[in-house]
Amino acid sequence: MPEKENYDLSRTDLEHELGQAVNAGEEASTPKSAGDEIRRSLGDLQTTIREQQLVADKQLQSLLSQTSVYIESSRRIDQMFRQIQRISPMAQSDDSIRSNHRQIVQALDNISELAAIHRDKVAAAITQSLQESVSALAQASQAMSENQAFSQMTEMLKSWKSNLNQLGSPPQPVQ
Repeated sequence: MPEKENYDLSRTDLEHELGQAVNAGEEASTPKSAGDEIRRSLGDLQTTIREQQLVADKQLQSLLSQTSVYIESSRRIDQMFRQIQRISPMAQSDDSIRSNHRQIVQALDNISELAAIHRDKVAAAITQSLQESVSALAQASQAMSENQAFSQMTEMLKSWKSNLNQLGSPPQPVQ
């Protein structure tokens, strides 16, 4: 799998670049030439793409975090199951329970501790899921904005191509 380039920008960097793009957009609101329009469009395109990279990176990080939580949860449940399997043979008769009392109590204490940890982690996951639901609504809004941004980008690229054509094309060889 090819390595992903690191486009990690701080919020301040992004805000600075967006501010520059806005300022450049204001300055270029009355372009002097097709070249000015192309340069402005390139800056806008670069900013839009960088914003989308940041959104995609944030989504990937969230998925990796969720995966880590599920792996940890699975390990705890496996530990509880192994403890139960270990003490089950010790509880086959009253005499066996009496003779293995200390081991059974210790195993049950371990299971109780793991269950309490798991309960707390699940409660935290519920809270996180609710927060992510709110975030998902914001992401849906972001996706709609992204769609609009890429629609505008498409129009910008058409305009860019038109401006390039206005600058003229290189002479065609005569045959």
